[in-house]
Amino acid sequence: MTPSGRMHLLRSHRRISDSTKVLTKQLGLVNIPINQKVSIFEVQSGGMDKIGFMKKDMYNLECSVNEKLRNHDVELVTEYFMAEQKKNEAFYFRIEGDGDNRFSRCFWADATSRRAYGFYGDVVVFDTTFNTNRYDLTFAPMLGVNNHGQTIVLACAFLSKETTESFIWMFEEFKKAMPGGEPKTIITDQDAAMSRAISIAFPTTFHRLCIWHITSKFSVKLPHSAYKEYWREFQKAIWDTDNKDEFDAKWNIVVTKAGLTDHPWLSSMFDLRKSWVPAYARHFFAAGMSSSQRAECSHGFFKQYISRRNSLMDFIIRFERALSQQRQKELVADHVDAFEAVQCILPMPMNKQMATLYTRTMFKKFEQELIQSTACFLELKTEDASKVVFNHILALFRRDQIEYMPDKYILKRWKKTAKSGLVSDANGNEIKDSQILVF
Repeated sequence: MTPSGRMHLLRSHRRISDSTKVLTKQLGLVNIPINQKVSIFEVQSGGMDKIGFMKKDMYNLECSVNEKLRNHDVELVTEYFMAEQKKNEAFYFRIEGDGDNRFSRCFWADATSRRAYGFYGDVVVFDTTFNTNRYDLTFAPMLGVNNHGQTIVLACAFLSKETTESFIWMFEEFKKAMPGGEPKTIITDQDAAMSRAISIAFPTTFHRLCIWHITSKFSVKLPHSAYKEYWREFQKAIWDTDNKDEFDAKWNIVVTKAGLTDHPWLSSMFDLRKSWVPAYARHFFAAGMSSSQRAECSHGFFKQYISRRNSLMDFIIRFERALSQQRQKELVADHVDAFEAVQCILPMPMNKQMATLYTRTMFKKFEQELIQSTACFLELKTEDASKVVFNHILALFRRDQIEYMPDKYILKRWKKTAKSGLVSDANGNEIKDSQILVF
């Protein structure tokens, strides 16, 4: 006879009810792990002996469901994308399989992302370091930054191979989906296959390498003693130089002092300096981004919703939920700009002008530049104006008694009205976002 205290452990007494299965699926959508699901049911029922099943039963249930879906991912994802396209014909996708009903690669962009590219497609960050599904496919998002300085998703892809051909395929799909042509700048990690693909697919785009990834390698690539002694001087050469000649001179001085003139990696980085050193790249617009860290920060956000146990269908459903949360933040920022007046620190006409035009986030950055220009204004009294660099421009306006910012210097992409206007695809069809709210 089984003691009454262990009756709930008998297989004949264990069963996961239909309502529990439904709730389990809902909890899974927010990436709650099985052990936490069981804890929730324990609290609801009043004890482990009252929930009607064991933890391993929950694991077995999930394995059973996943096994049924394992060989139908291409079919399920295709049906899901077609349903999304039926809701809004501006939803774009392309799926390719390997002939055995398995993914080879996949690209998609919804109407919201496609419209966003029409407004913010000047700078794109592309990263392929996010592997988040049981099939070991690479998740490759293309990201941008909106008028609030927030990260936005422009398009996504799954790639089974990170080859030049795979990247070209993705970039060509991206060009088909997006209005307005190639981006002005694309920021990526250092990858030979990716670089070749970008030069072919985006011949007029400036390819900027992620400066954060490059500088983070100094501690690994340099001898320990050289890194410890000369890293600060390398930093000054990279960040504290105003022009190309100054960078070249400082770099060569520190490399010579460190005895690293023949160091292969340093030599290769110097050869690539036009792609990552601020003194060389600052004349290319980057929307405040100089690295693909923005992509990595976005990864941290999406990981709240995504697990490596995901099937592709699970991934996409959870990703869409994460994307919805991200877009809600943009909606809140739009609402604040529409209904809450920003307070100006400086009572200057130009400051008040920009407070009415720019989003709160961008205005605060502008105002800080305006405040700092006071010191530059004093310097101008003793300096030759012909030598003034960009951060002195506001001071020049003050010196010349220009009270309002000329229209040609005001970027629409930072304005509250950045998303106004129609966006059309290559065929002239308007890309409509059914979720747009006008305040």
